[in-house]
Amino acid sequence: YFGVALAGGGGPLMVGRLDRPGRFESGTSQLIVGHTGAVLDFDWNPFDDTMLATASEDCTMKLWGIPEEWEPTDENGKARKGENLTESLVDLHGHAKKVTLVRYHPSASNVLLSSSADCTVKVWDVEKGEAITTAE
Repeated sequence: YFGVALAGGGGPLMVGRLDRPGRFESGTSQLIVGHTGAVLDFDWNPFDDTMLATASEDCTMKLWGIPEEWEPTDENGKARKGENLTESLVDLHGHAKKVTLVRYHPSASNVLLSSSADCTVKVWDVEKGEAITTAE
């Protein structure tokens, strides 16, 4: 999969399939929509190609699982109608200001790092949904 952050309410994120590139059409193509602010960053899980984390102006991070039936384009590369993904797997709360960066650990499964405009960096245990440590 690949992703493109879009402008608009709910911090929409367009996710396409690498094996079936095609045309995105606003109002038709499936989106990930769940934040109350813009998505500022996102990162794909290096251990699970269908999972990504998003960071937002709404001070939260969300973890998303792309369903197997995710088909944003048809066989001809044209946009397909479908259900938007609105329910995240995990919501991570802990920053006081917008979250500007999110990165999965490249060799430790279920470990996520975030930085925020509140001048903190947090390391998260994704399975527990809580911060392991905070640096100011």
